[in-house]
Amino acid sequence: MNGNYFSEKSQSIENYFKKNKIKIDFQMKFRDKSVPVSNPKMATIQEKIRSLGKALTSKTKNFLKYSLKPAIGGSPKKPHLLKSGRLVLEIRYGGLGDHLYWSHVPRIAKELGVKKVYISNSSEYRNPIYKKLFWECNPYVNGFVNEKGYYPIFSTVEKGTNILDRVMLELGLDDGKRFHDPEIYFQPKIRPDLQDKVIYDPNYVSNAGDTIKGKSIKNYFKKNKIKIDFQMKLRDKNVPVASIKKTLEAKDIEDFISIIASCKEVYCLASGTATLASALGKKTTVFYAKNLNPIFLHSKKHRYILIK
Repeated sequence: MNGNYFSEKSQSIENYFKKNKIKIDFQMKFRDKSVPVSNPKMATIQEKIRSLGKALTSKTKNFLKYSLKPAIGGSPKKPHLLKSGRLVLEIRYGGLGDHLYWSHVPRIAKELGVKKVYISNSSEYRNPIYKKLFWECNPYVNGFVNEKGYYPIFSTVEKGTNILDRVMLELGLDDGKRFHDPEIYFQPKIRPDLQDKVIYDPNYVSNAGDTIKGKSIKNYFKKNKIKIDFQMKLRDKNVPVASIKKTLEAKDIEDFISIIASCKEVYCLASGTATLASALGKKTTVFYAKNLNPIFLHSKKHRYILIK
């Protein structure tokens, strides 16, 4: 309306409300171009919010004040989940990557002054050995308790951060760093026979490879003149490349960690293998499809290739 707040259009809208006995509770605050209704009895939302704020009881104000304390070591306001200098972590879904997304938290918590860090016995493990490899071996973990821990639910991360940063911040911690990588304190055996070998792992568990074709990956290898020495033995869900004839089988998860730690380079999907390789500092190329949530492309150490 170019600055003329009340016009024939405003009157027409007001007449419509009156004729049809429509009660409007709020009128949005005016911006540059608007067609407001001049009824003086209608409060703007802003006015209503101000009146509600004045009506807050002292009990409610105190709740808001003390339930949103700053994160330890930083300024973001997050629910403070630390109790009496102790932190209990509960890991859900139980996959390899699921546990590694939390692996940096005990160290950060201790560095920021938390006295005790425990893993909840309610945590889930797709493979029971994960408990030993990721938590019993972690020198910053004090043990296991029956108490449940807080598990944040989210599907996005802020620009300039990754999924591990978001976990840290949701727990009320902040070491001031971003793009954390997962950590592993289990010491794998290094196999000399693999130190000059390039490995492709075609396996995944969630939906990382559901829309990716082995032919597309094969074409990528061919176009970029990449020689793959071994393809990991196929498991339940996989995107194999038929032209790779040599297969490598891991006896168990400890042997699998040893293979990833020992080889020269890894190619894989955006799966637990990629997250493990990040923890091990291994040079890795990760294939992903456009339907993958980008929060799983979390490591600056890796090269991520979109497969169409």
